[in-house]
Amino acid sequence: MITEFLRKLAYCFHRRRFEEELDEEMRHHLSMTGRAQFGNVTRWKEECREIWTWALLEQLLQDLRYAVRAMNLLARSPGLARRSHDCAPSRIADQCAVRALRGGSTFGKNAVRSPRAGRYAQT
Repeated sequence: MITEFLRKLAYCFHRRRFEEELDEEMRHHLSMTGRAQFGNVTRWKEECREIWTWALLEQLLQDLRYAVRAMNLLARSPGLARRSHDCAPSRIADQCAVRALRGGSTFGKNAVRSPRAGRYAQT
């Protein structure tokens, strides 16, 4: 368990060396077996990377980088941020007003009297 942790930690700091060794190993196996028998090289590389790294942690970091980029986009275009901020509350208010005008309760009982019949209550 400790050796696995150390190997993954070493991969984080020496990624280029590990990738070069992986490429050399893949070329060797391809020359021995042939492409048809060996299969998809990219798939094998991805499987090796999953073993060498903390895949869950790397995916989390990738998602965080994407979120930061998205926030930067919203910061650079305040109109888009304002519009997305204003749309949701206005839609909720519209739905509440329509239900109130129909005589139904906004947060109370369901407006469907007979769910099996599939008909809505007449107001």
